[in-house]
Amino acid sequence: MTGTNGKTTTTKLAYDLFRSTGVKAGMISTVGARIDEELIETPNTTPEAIILHRLLFEMVEKGVTDCIIEVSSHALAEGRVEGVSFHSAAFTNLTHDHLDYHHSMEDYAKTKALLFQQVAASSGRAIVLNREDGWSRVMREAAPLQPVIWYTTQPNRTSQIAVEWLTDTVNVRIDETTTRVPTALLGEFNAANLAAAMGLLRAGDANLYALIRHIPGLELPKGRLERLTWDSCEIYLDYAHTPDGLEKCLEALTSSGESLAVVLSAAGERDRTKRAEMGRIASKYCSKIIVTVHDARSEAPEQIIEELIVDIPQDRIVGCHTSRHEALVQAAHLAHEGQRIVIVGKGHDEVERIGTKTIPFNEKTILLAELERLSKGESVI
Repeated sequence: MTGTNGKTTTTKLAYDLFRSTGVKAGMISTVGARIDEELIETPNTTPEAIILHRLLFEMVEKGVTDCIIEVSSHALAEGRVEGVSFHSAAFTNLTHDHLDYHHSMEDYAKTKALLFQQVAASSGRAIVLNREDGWSRVMREAAPLQPVIWYTTQPNRTSQIAVEWLTDTVNVRIDETTTRVPTALLGEFNAANLAAAMGLLRAGDANLYALIRHIPGLELPKGRLERLTWDSCEIYLDYAHTPDGLEKCLEALTSSGESLAVVLSAAGERDRTKRAEMGRIASKYCSKIIVTVHDARSEAPEQIIEELIVDIPQDRIVGCHTSRHEALVQAAHLAHEGQRIVIVGKGHDEVERIGTKTIPFNEKTILLAELERLSKGESVI
């Protein structure tokens, strides 16, 4: 599984669907590795080769027959998945990210395509491609002889699998048969992720018609449009850290027409060219914007903020904080006053990278602590 956005969610959905069929499945992704029910923390989206092969060996020893791996472009460029025989691979999309590393979208696409070359070299069963993304062409060219399973979110486009999002239900078309199913997955982009996951299962000979009944029970991974557990407030946490990911997140949360505020941030020492665009996208969807940073590393937080806000109208900015903790406290106050809010950038991640240090940082703990103080009439500000 590879792509810019949706990799983690698609990997998790495929893993859950595999397990619903009775298969003993494994998963290696941004949110950790799973060997059936056992959770193992991993340092990267795709671990270094030695760790990856050790995890795969453990899975075989424990009877796992199918493993879904989230493969990043960095992992492909650095050879972390070399020596792995892939039965199939799916592509979600390619959007603006990591251009500090790949330098151009064309180079980024060619790096992603290495996974599909590896499927071809492994004599893999099939490749699963997004009919809506033009970069699928590059993935197809990398494995020209492998059968293609196409998926789409547009019901009338030619594909073997289509998932059309209809707010709290989805229309699932498998070949020529369409079924409407309830879903807890929020947003049209998650319809695409579900379709990609179903494509991976089809490549593995699963009976997709039998799987449809399991769709209502599917849940998103931690930190992907995850709602904080606090009855009187509506606060979401999302990993969105690219322009496309941010727009899809905000679009999903404003589709009802309700007002939304956002805690907007960018990481230090990472692709600076996307920062202004993320500010413009936040302005398009949100009436109130709190601007901050995450994982500043050795870059000055003031510079990150300056590049985020360059195109944000001043009347939308309700706070600028070089301290992410202070930004979260302000977000808790807005939520306590009845404002819907989403905090983007870190999602499931529970550390902050400042300078050369990695410091424990749990956003949910910070938010809940401040909401608890506010409920008692106390506050740190």
